[in-house]
Amino acid sequence: MLPLIIMATCGAAGAVAGVVSTCAAKEQDKQAVKRYEKVNTELINSRDKLQQRYYELADRSKQQINELNLKLVESEMEKDVVYLALELYQELMGLREDIDIHPSFDVLVEFHKAIVLTNYVLKQLDRRLVPVNQDYFSRTLTRIDDRDNLSKEQLFNFIAVLMNPKQDTVISLLGEAQNQIFAQPAIQVEESQTNSLIEEKEIFSQPTLQIKESSKSQVQYFIENLCNDGNDGNDTILYMNYIPGGSFMMGTSIEELLIYTKDRSIPQHMVEIKPFFMGKFQVTQAQWTAVASLPKVNLDLDLFPSMRKGKGLPVEYVSWYDAVEFCARLSQYTEREYRLPSEAEWEYACRAGTTSLFNFGENIDDELVNYSYKEGKTTRVGIFPPNAFGLYDMHGNVWEWCADTWHDNYKDAPTDGSAWCSGGDDDFSPLRGGSYSNNLGECRSTSRLKPFWGRGLHTNDVGFRVVCDVSGI
Repeated sequence: MLPLIIMATCGAAGAVAGVVSTCAAKEQDKQAVKRYEKVNTELINSRDKLQQRYYELADRSKQQINELNLKLVESEMEKDVVYLALELYQELMGLREDIDIHPSFDVLVEFHKAIVLTNYVLKQLDRRLVPVNQDYFSRTLTRIDDRDNLSKEQLFNFIAVLMNPKQDTVISLLGEAQNQIFAQPAIQVEESQTNSLIEEKEIFSQPTLQIKESSKSQVQYFIENLCNDGNDGNDTILYMNYIPGGSFMMGTSIEELLIYTKDRSIPQHMVEIKPFFMGKFQVTQAQWTAVASLPKVNLDLDLFPSMRKGKGLPVEYVSWYDAVEFCARLSQYTEREYRLPSEAEWEYACRAGTTSLFNFGENIDDELVNYSYKEGKTTRVGIFPPNAFGLYDMHGNVWEWCADTWHDNYKDAPTDGSAWCSGGDDDFSPLRGGSYSNNLGECRSTSRLKPFWGRGLHTNDVGFRVVCDVSGI
């Protein structure tokens, strides 16, 4: 019986072992399921996080695109407003010139309206405003003819508005200006903005101007009033005309050389010119005296150097060094960089897009130019017709200094319009344009002269005009 009992015991043990093995397997399966579920949960969470990140990046990208589009729209709007500001400023300059030449109360009122509207536009662009001085208006009012029959009430009301513009008054002025002068859409003015529309500073001592491409039929300019006491009228107002950039063939052509065989303006070469401003007229004696009265920079200046006297006549009997000192004092006074033109700038401005001997054509006469002793003396600037850039007396009246050092020809000359100041004779600088005492050939657009006494030359047929870079405005 013993063997049977042992066998039975062993069978029971095997059954127990089988049960234990099955339980272990089930436990392992449970652990595996838990691990799977954990990994699956982590994957789902990672997917959700990635999806959320994707949506965030997509939203941010969309926002950035919208911002860029908005900036693009704002940029286009600002460009339009800049152009509007330029148009307003040009209208302002025209009104100012009308007031100085023919003062009238109506024009003065329109001028004040134009200032208010222009300053509002400039304010939106965060640009420097056109400054206004009530003394200017007061002085101008005293010059207005009696034919306007101005009442004291009109004068007092006008000065009161000028000194302390109220919101409704400014809005009224803007509305009238937009309808009567500029035909622009209505502009709303906030009360907080009206206080900054007018500043108590000298009028146009620091003009603000944005430049766009100009056609030859519409000359753009700004002005500097060099005398604040009003005694010299227009004679001390410096008009600076905008000269658009471009390229031109500088120098004398072969056909021209066959006639003027001693010409030193060779070889012809293409020059690229950047935009700049140039004096509308040769510097006058009144302007010279005003600037020569300013603090010295490097040299002493004679207040009245000219041989033939007259406020509106071109200053003469001034050396190259005198002209450079004039530019230095003017720059210091206006906080803009004034200088003499380079030869390339001078010829480009003189030609004004022409290729003929003169900017009027292949010939000139005494109705176009003061030359060859036709008048026998210098004449008041601006009495002869201007060229296409609105510049007067580019031919004749007085020779004009340029910034370059003297070179006998144009071999290796710069092609970017800059002054050629290396490799030449530093004791000499070129003169351009001819004078009242020179013949037709010496007054050509390409004609250039080496002064026999060098840069220190003082003679009664040599003057100059100034230029100013667009970046300095």
